[in-house]
Amino acid sequence: MRSRPGFTRSLLALAILLAAVAVWFAVANPSISGTLRGDAYSYSGCSAPYDTVLNDDDNVPGGEPRVNGADIAARCVAAGEDRFAITVAAGVASLLALLGSLVAAFLSRRREA
Repeated sequence: MRSRPGFTRSLLALAILLAAVAVWFAVANPSISGTLRGDAYSYSGCSAPYDTVLNDDDNVPGGEPRVNGADIAARCVAAGEDRFAITVAAGVASLLALLGSLVAAFLSRRREA
């Protein structure tokens, strides 16, 4: 069974795409809705998932103490942990796809020789 170069390239492209997804989900600040502020608590509120999980950021809103600050912090932590789980899954899948593309390329070159 001969490996086709298109298959190897497809696996490599998939590995790159999954790595980009992993990076995006690690650094993109999550948004939560339904706060007493009346708007989506987004970019300036919740910390990046890597910061929440790896650095134990508490996500307590800055500025004046908020009535629902503990609720916002807990929901931001949950959202960050969920996104970080996606980061880990996409990173592992990316590494597996990269490994698959390397094995396919090795087998293809070995058969040609």
